[in-house]
Amino acid sequence: MNMFKKVQIKFWLIPVLVCALLMLVVFSFIFGIASKSSTKNAEKSLEISLSTNLDTALNAGFYEKCITIYQTPNGDVASSKENYFVSEDNLDELVKYIQQENSSIIKFNGRVIMVGAKKDTYLELPVLRYALYDFSTEYASLQSLLKTLIAVYFVTILAIGVIAYIFSASAVEPLKIAFKKQQELVANASHELKTPLTIAQTNLDLVMSEPDQTVLQNHKWLDSASYQLSRMNSLVLQMLELSTLEMNGKKLQHYDQVDLTQLVQGTLLSFEAAMYEKNILLTSDIDQNVTYECDMIEMEKLITILIDNAKKYTPADGEINCRLVQSPRFVKLIVTNSGSGIKPEELDNVFERFYKSDSSHAESGNSFGLGLSIAKSIALSLGGDIVCKSNGESWTAFEVTLPTKLHQTGKQKNK
Repeated sequence: MNMFKKVQIKFWLIPVLVCALLMLVVFSFIFGIASKSSTKNAEKSLEISLSTNLDTALNAGFYEKCITIYQTPNGDVASSKENYFVSEDNLDELVKYIQQENSSIIKFNGRVIMVGAKKDTYLELPVLRYALYDFSTEYASLQSLLKTLIAVYFVTILAIGVIAYIFSASAVEPLKIAFKKQQELVANASHELKTPLTIAQTNLDLVMSEPDQTVLQNHKWLDSASYQLSRMNSLVLQMLELSTLEMNGKKLQHYDQVDLTQLVQGTLLSFEAAMYEKNILLTSDIDQNVTYECDMIEMEKLITILIDNAKKYTPADGEINCRLVQSPRFVKLIVTNSGSGIKPEELDNVFERFYKSDSSHAESGNSFGLGLSIAKSIALSLGGDIVCKSNGESWTAFEVTLPTKLHQTGKQKNK
């Protein structure tokens, strides 16, 4: 049995056991109340019957569903006139049975009888007096109630068990996904770290194999080792940043009133030289005076990641467009780039850690496929969301939606 099956069984068993225990207590209480009520009425009838004068009880029968029997010292037995559930022939047998069972409730000739007894006198003779109450109807009702409660109990527990099993499977599914992602993270991180570690180790071994050479003579190998160590450092920092964002949950702790218009324009300006080198046309369509309450550093990082990602996958002579749109309900940042696009079946995977939609177009250097994962975590921490759209042939767009109630005051287009 694997770990997740054990967890699922615990998720299923605990609520079932708790519900079973609670229902057992409730149903026991219900049955106990009903049983106590029925026996209390019978005991009251017996008490009244026994407290009545024996002669009156014998001649009048005295009480509904209750008869009186007495036994003389020589063993003779007689009953009240209104004896409607025991025949005269069975009186001796009934008294012997009562004395033999020595119980307050007996079963005799298909009837359930409650018995009360005391010593009395009749015609100046000592007698043993019995008051008998026909408890058959109440007993049948209690048995019917008990069977009903048992049936309802097991049917309910079965239904709860089935429902709990279904929900336990659903509850375990996120754990399976998280565990799988953790395994993938370890595997991918190990894979990404293996290459620079191997290269750095090889370069340092080459340097150490020629101890008489100067640093200048080994400059090529030392530069290569330094570059690979820098890549590993960048990977570790990105993984720590992603873990921090995910651990902090959906909301960041610090907020500022950020001028998104200036922030987006400033970020675009910082990329102009890089775009010029690749001969990429960078255009923008930015609403004016857009402000948003958020963490400015995280927001700038989000914008930078999306523009940098667009630059990586845009071919020479291509185009990147950045739009900032606000409405009464949301602010949208849309970064669109020309290029080969992303296949529809890959759109859901682009935000996965270490995922690269097309490794042939991915730049070398510090690109590990973590940027878009960080971007999504930032978008979620800002209270928004991010989606990827593409026609799979000529363009790809990343759209960040942030909920807000801002007022639009102007719009400017820059090209």
